[in-house]
Amino acid sequence: MTYSSPVLGVRLGDQPYGASLLTVSSSYGRGAGLDFKSMARGKWAMGGFQVKNRFSSDNWKDEGLYLQHNLGEDSWVRLNITRSEEDSTSPPGPGTVDSIWSLEARLVPGEDSSIEMEYAKCDTDRTGGEDDDDAYRFLWQGMTAGRISYAFSKIRAGADFWGYYHSYDYESGALSFPLGS
Repeated sequence: MTYSSPVLGVRLGDQPYGASLLTVSSSYGRGAGLDFKSMARGKWAMGGFQVKNRFSSDNWKDEGLYLQHNLGEDSWVRLNITRSEEDSTSPPGPGTVDSIWSLEARLVPGEDSSIEMEYAKCDTDRTGGEDDDDAYRFLWQGMTAGRISYAFSKIRAGADFWGYYHSYDYESGALSFPLGS
C-alpha cells in the first residue's frame, strides 16, 4: 500500500525503501515508511522507514530517518541517518551493524541547472576496518540557452564504507547537443 499527498506519505508492505543514494538507496523487502512532507509552512520535512528481508535466507533489516530543510524552489538540505543489521551467514559468528549518517543538498542555481551533493560517514563493527569510512557524491546537470545538455558526476566510497556504494570511485561527464533544428 502506498498513499501520497502534498503533506503526508505512507508506505506499507513489499516495496523499495531508502534514505539517500549513499546510505540506504533502495532496500526491497517488507516494511513501513512514513513521510511528513510539509511542516512549518513547507519549510521542513521528515520521515523514516524500517524494512526486513523476506525473500532469501539472508536475514537483514534496514532502518532510516531523515530531516530536511527546504530552501526554496526545489532546493533543500537534508540529514540522513541509517542503520543496517545483517545476521552472520556462517553461524555461530556475529552479525554486522552498519550505522551511516549523511548530509545531502540539492541546489538550483539557475532555471535549467541543478547541483546535488552528499557526504556520508560510516561506523561499522565489521572486522578488517581500513579507516577509509567516508563517501561523497556530486552531480551537476542542466541545459544551456543554446539547448546543450550537460551532466558531470563524481561518486567515491571508501573501502570501509558500507552504504549503497562500497570501495567505489567513479567519474562521468556528458554533453548532448542538437544536430538540427
